[in-house]
Amino acid sequence: PENQAKIFCLEGAPLSLAFVVDDTGSMANEIAAVQSIINLFVSSTEFAVSDYILTTFNDPTVGTPVKYSATSATELAQLSAAVNAITARGGGDCPELGMVGILNGLSLSSQGGSVIVLTDASAKDASRTDEVIQAAFELGACVNFIFSREGCGTGFSNYRRVSQATKGSNFNDLISFNTLANQT
Repeated sequence: PENQAKIFCLEGAPLSLAFVVDDTGSMANEIAAVQSIINLFVSSTEFAVSDYILTTFNDPTVGTPVKYSATSATELAQLSAAVNAITARGGGDCPELGMVGILNGLSLSSQGGSVIVLTDASAKDASRTDEVIQAAFELGACVNFIFSREGCGTGFSNYRRVSQATKGSNFNDLISFNTLANQT
């Protein structure tokens, strides 16, 4: 899409861009699309990004967020390797620890940054929705969601509440989003 920078709150000064990835077993069919989407954002010249953050979430664990400088070729290569190493595993029940994943992504974000959450599952930790909104407000960050159309669970309204409160966007078909992004 032409206005991706605006849609994902990445206009203006260089900002942090955090990717929060659901890597549970139910994402097995979407991981290649997730990797492609992240790699497209990283390779794009449309965004003024100072650093990238990558973290994963699962159930019962969440990954450790890692920050990569957008101006270091070495760190960008490390980010690419980390993205391409993401595999789907575990899970078992549908709701996952998405809110903790978002909090992890926000924990390394700079003021005014943006978060993109890629998931197919509702939030098991929906009780932390207000905490996520507060953390995003404190940073002036927006939180965006790209969902799998084959999503499971009933807690997606909490994710939509986060994106609405932080002026983020929602996309309801990860595979179609990836196809569209690859055509532009």
